[in-house]
Amino acid sequence: PKDNLRCLTQYGITIWKNSNDSVKIGWALQDAVGGIPSANGTKTIGECPRDDESLKLAWWTSDRLALLQNRLSTDMTKNRIIVFAKADKTYHEDLLTTAVVSTMDPSTVVTMRGNVSSSTGKKQTLYVTRRHQAALREYLTNFFTGKMEKLLQVLDKHWVDHFPGVRLWTKVSEGGGLDYNSTDNNGIQGWHQFFDSQTTMQDSQFAVGPKNAILTLIDGSLRALQQSLTGLL
Repeated sequence: PKDNLRCLTQYGITIWKNSNDSVKIGWALQDAVGGIPSANGTKTIGECPRDDESLKLAWWTSDRLALLQNRLSTDMTKNRIIVFAKADKTYHEDLLTTAVVSTMDPSTVVTMRGNVSSSTGKKQTLYVTRRHQAALREYLTNFFTGKMEKLLQVLDKHWVDHFPGVRLWTKVSEGGGLDYNSTDNNGIQGWHQFFDSQTTMQDSQFAVGPKNAILTLIDGSLRALQQSLTGLL
């Protein structure tokens, strides 16, 4: 099975609704820090301002970092790791690991860290309570929402050079998200509305031709993020 990027580079075509598609995402410690002010005035776990090193260090104690490194399938480089959003309705193992450890209560981190043996290299089992599950779901929902909206904003910003007069709806949690449907001729289109108007994919699974292939490649990335979001609801 090949994702659309491999299909495009090897065969010059892409496949609509390819379940092998995924999105590569760079994740860093500052992407999941406790004590971040939320819109409703409470504290949440989210992205830390890049210049607030003290807040990051207060959350990412040596115990939490050691627990994370114990569970990851690959080594972190400069406190960063590559994770993936997947279109096949599953979740990347290292993404789940980072999310679980990031949203764990500090006291639980200390307890679990005490069970880790550095000499044996045995993986510590991670347990998730109902309270922790709620924090985990909230974090991942905000994480995927932010990544999808950022991708839509990038597409919208650079769309004008290729599709004059077209603006994309960039809100995931409002107006139907990717299914936003413009009815007042304001020039803003939802992704699916735009995709359907520019391709012939309703009639064929294989995207042939530069425009069809590239738009289907982008569609696969958005679908991967959307599937990851949908699985949390």
